[in-house]
Amino acid sequence: ELSIYDAASGQYRPYLNGISGAYVNFSRDGQWITYVSHPEGALWRSRVDGSQRMQLTFPPMGPVLNPQWSPDGRLIVFTEWDAKGTKIYVVPADGGSSMLLLAVDFHPGDPNWSPDGKSIAYGGSDLYRRTETEIRILNLETKQSRTIPGSQHMFSPRWSPDGRFIAALSNDMLRLFLYEFGTDRWTELPLPNKRQAGWPAWSHDSRYLYLMSNSDIYRVRASDGRVDLEASTRDIEITDPIWGGGWFGLTPDERLMVLRDRGIDELYALDLAYR
Repeated sequence: ELSIYDAASGQYRPYLNGISGAYVNFSRDGQWITYVSHPEGALWRSRVDGSQRMQLTFPPMGPVLNPQWSPDGRLIVFTEWDAKGTKIYVVPADGGSSMLLLAVDFHPGDPNWSPDGKSIAYGGSDLYRRTETEIRILNLETKQSRTIPGSQHMFSPRWSPDGRFIAALSNDMLRLFLYEFGTDRWTELPLPNKRQAGWPAWSHDSRYLYLMSNSDIYRVRASDGRVDLEASTRDIEITDPIWGGGWFGLTPDERLMVLRDRGIDELYALDLAYR
């Protein structure tokens, strides 16, 4: 059940009719969403009120991860995840065939649009040469990728809405970095409690990064690294379509979303009679 955090009460309540979906992303105008259904792992899009719902991916395509609307609202980029590796596709938001963008040996993932829609940042590593992770930028006009200098041992890139920065995590998920295009330099920001963090998400004014660490969701100020606790998921069960360990996202007005596990586990005792 997709749920939203109510900061006033400290409670989570159903959101967008409580759809069973995660990796929710909003179009720039805030009128559309794309999400991945749980447990099927299929890509969907709809109006925010649930109308005009359409499935965009189908078997045999594997589970979908981290879909993102293009700035013009025409395309959705996403990662296909399966046992053989990962691939990055784009699909028209109105439905149609998915177009493969990246695959080969690099194990690409976490695609993010540049604010002008002309490039995509992504992470990955060479599976066959066993190279370390790094961050690359794909130019959609030339179809050529370049590696961001100094991005070795990093993954999970997130392009800031103002276009100034790319945030990334170290491949052990214990360090957070910012790359600034104006200076071509990386700087490190503190992570809460020196524990693994995931699902970085920018605030819409590019001033803050939100992250999940050890069942808590934090906000890190990009200018000076100040860390604030925003919410906790310790009192509820959360999940996601691929790993089941939990995901969170942001609404256009920066409220926190999670996929709440509403399933029930039951324990039975059986009496056996041997004949």
